[in-house]
Amino acid sequence: MEWPDWFVPKRYPHFDQPVRSPDQVRSIVECPEAVATRAFLPFIRFERTGRKYKNEQQPDGTIAGAFKKKPRDLKYASHVDSQILRHYAQLVSERYEEVISDKDIAASVLAYRRVDPPKCNIHFANDAFEWIESNAPSVALTFDVKDFFESLDHRILKQQWKVVLGTDELPADHYAVFRAITRYSWVERDGLFQAFGITKKKQKDWGKPICTPQQFRRLVRGECPGGGLIQTKTDRKGIPQGSPISALLSNIYMLPIDTRMAALARERGGLYLRYSDDILVICKPDDREKLTTALEEAIRDSKLELHDGLGKRSVCEATRDAEGVLTCHPPLQYLGFSFDGRTVRIRSQTLARFLRRMRKAVRREKHLAEVRAEKGGDPHPRRKRLYARYTHLGSRNFITGYAADARKVFKDDAIRAQLKPLWRDLHAQLVIEK
Repeated sequence: MEWPDWFVPKRYPHFDQPVRSPDQVRSIVECPEAVATRAFLPFIRFERTGRKYKNEQQPDGTIAGAFKKKPRDLKYASHVDSQILRHYAQLVSERYEEVISDKDIAASVLAYRRVDPPKCNIHFANDAFEWIESNAPSVALTFDVKDFFESLDHRILKQQWKVVLGTDELPADHYAVFRAITRYSWVERDGLFQAFGITKKKQKDWGKPICTPQQFRRLVRGECPGGGLIQTKTDRKGIPQGSPISALLSNIYMLPIDTRMAALARERGGLYLRYSDDILVICKPDDREKLTTALEEAIRDSKLELHDGLGKRSVCEATRDAEGVLTCHPPLQYLGFSFDGRTVRIRSQTLARFLRRMRKAVRREKHLAEVRAEKGGDPHPRRKRLYARYTHLGSRNFITGYAADARKVFKDDAIRAQLKPLWRDLHAQLVIEK
């Protein structure tokens, strides 16, 4: 049986049961009347914390870097609600593609879209670097939208949704989805799982609702003393990051900005690219202030804000010397890569993150080897597993997958040189004494 594009089966703990086939929910998902009257269940919220290396200006004016925790606020919908949101994302996406094609801005919007032929951030970065090579001297300006998903104004989002559909008002089913993604409710995952005794181990093979309807009414919705875990969105801005439709809606929201900036950049012989909340503008040096001002005005008109912090904005000057050699100063950092005008490298932060994961895995393997040795087992770390995940001997990992793809696209040996020390570091970690 061929499944519709909107159906993606997943198993995770939520207030309803996992959906195993589209026939279980087709009568709801593909029925506008059912969607229009649906009572969407609360999202489940959790934070995913990562570490990011950031340069910051010190009181004495010097620049110093340090690792800082960067929490991401994620929310995921129930199983049936996810299928509905995914279906409407597909419906609206078809209209959105028509709109950006008519406005001739499809080449400027890079993220959260299917392009033909398929491309990823590697190809997008390569396209930008090649454009700079062909249009030097130029200036590459990078910007970052502050708190992107959390800042989307609901009134503007609704208006842009109508623009994409070509209607004066949202149809009842689309309006129900709009409300479900703007005036939504949620429950904190940690408190919810603690209340019902759910552990990480139990989540691996989940096949039932978290609780019964009676427990939901008493303990989650709060019909008994001491109950009530639900919180509700009331500030009229922001959409949940992590839902099946949120990425598309962020693109729809940015339509006025993308249209205005792509046209202006083209008019001035420049280039405008946006990958989610990362914006790149490449222009002639004389047009730098004009395009920067235009972007700042467009962002303000959409009730958004650009980051002003160190590393969130950058200016890269691409020039050629008397012999025609291209230099980008400072090197342009874009979509995970660094371009100095001659070579392309993976960003040092990306490699450092991979190195931290590798060293953590080595420490764990050494600990497990010690545990096995105490029980009379093999006292050696499982090198085969480490090789498969963190070296060129693995079938598809960071080195043989992402980095290898980048080397093919950029045709640059600088990336190979970056990866060579990783093999030595892995073996150095294996022999370090505690």
